[in-house]
Amino acid sequence: MPTGHGNYQRGLDVQRALTIGKLAGAGLLSTGHVILVKDPSDTDYNEFLRDIPEQLRKTTIPLGIASCRSGVNDYVLLCPKDDQTAWAQTADIDILGRDIHLVGLGRGPSRPLITFAGAFAIDIGNGALTGSRTRGIELANLRVTASGTSNLHCVQVGDSSNFTFETWIHDCLISTTATTAAIAEIKDFGTDLLVERCTIGQYGTHPDDNYLQGTGAGACRFDDCLFLHDAAGAGDQFATIVATAIPALFRRCAFINKGTATMTQGITSAGFVVMEHCAFTKAGTACTTAQGFAVPGEMGLTVADADIYNPMV
Repeated sequence: MPTGHGNYQRGLDVQRALTIGKLAGAGLLSTGHVILVKDPSDTDYNEFLRDIPEQLRKTTIPLGIASCRSGVNDYVLLCPKDDQTAWAQTADIDILGRDIHLVGLGRGPSRPLITFAGAFAIDIGNGALTGSRTRGIELANLRVTASGTSNLHCVQVGDSSNFTFETWIHDCLISTTATTAAIAEIKDFGTDLLVERCTIGQYGTHPDDNYLQGTGAGACRFDDCLFLHDAAGAGDQFATIVATAIPALFRRCAFINKGTATMTQGITSAGFVVMEHCAFTKAGTACTTAQGFAVPGEMGLTVADADIYNPMV
């Protein structure tokens, strides 16, 4: 029977193979580092110290992000805190670079909760120097909320330099109860933003948009998302699309307004919007009429919700 160093090394190899198998089963297909972030106050933190090598464990989200290398698909796995306690942030979470992933562990209400109560947000590529590209950032399986005195968006993608590309946000809940004007759940200056299976907003009054584009934003796509709003006035809406965002595509999304006011339009657009199998409540029109196209539909119809063709009837 093998003994000594060789046997010890084989044991490490088996452990590494099992770990890689578990990560592949979880959809983490990368040869990059996998960094786990866990709060030291969790009751099982000592077990965590024993199980995870020192170089792959951190105690705060910014430390986890700072450990990532640009361009090699490093992952930060965020552990839920005990009893769903929030990861309360007192500064921005800045993500700059390429192919960096921030992924929450757990399912549904057990997903990690990140909260902002001041002028802070998750900033993806915000502040990048001109010519410095941020590309391929992933946010997944997180609950991100802002409240109180917050006067920034929950998630900001890029800035006016327009050097942020191919951001992927999926399986998240993103909401704010901030009452400052022009605050949105997602503010987007980027190009090729993809948002999938997310709940964006909540039934709490806040002005303006759930999704707000800034100058120079490029193409965006939302698949299977739920937009929630509590409109206080006709000018509040689910999204504002700029002229450079061609196309803006919404597929199988539900836009629910339970506010006291009916929106003038659910989506205000200076660009071109395609809505495929989408549903709206309490919006006079689904989208700015000259800039929106509803699918399925009939040629010549406006995008007023009363005119959208329903093939099931």
